[in-house]
Amino acid sequence: RKDLRVADVKVDIEGQMRDVRLPKVVRDLALSGGPFAVNVADNALSLKGKGTLEGQAIDVDYKEFLSAKGQDFSSRAKVSLSVDDNLRDKFGMDLSDFLSGAAFVDVRYTDFGNGRSEAAVTANLDQSELYIKPFDYKKSVGRKAQTSFLAVLKDGDLQKITDLQAFA
Repeated sequence: RKDLRVADVKVDIEGQMRDVRLPKVVRDLALSGGPFAVNVADNALSLKGKGTLEGQAIDVDYKEFLSAKGQDFSSRAKVSLSVDDNLRDKFGMDLSDFLSGAAFVDVRYTDFGNGRSEAAVTANLDQSELYIKPFDYKKSVGRKAQTSFLAVLKDGDLQKITDLQAFA
């Protein structure tokens, strides 16, 4: 119909995706597996479930507004996964001067639109080795350690880190 307006169309889709591969979810990395619950309703697409990212188990809770006008954010992803040296390299994060080994990470990544985004990160570093060479400090694998911070980004580039906390 020619007189049909977008505002008059209501979409409500609910389903499950299993054994899927979603390419380039983060950089060039694919999200695989499932099951993922998928929902499109109330101006939002959501995806939630367990899968793998580059072979690492990941829990995903993703929401993206189809029209972000008037919303607090454009999209938000909450993920939990173990990040090792190889995966950090694929993310373009060279932390080799002070960290090696796996870290279990919870990330809430929020895209506000217009190139503005932030990542609230909490990392369990118990299975990581930490070292601060100028202080001759080394935390070995198995000792408790944790960090949290907020990374503020513009066009995907890190602008600043705030609210940094750490203990080891």
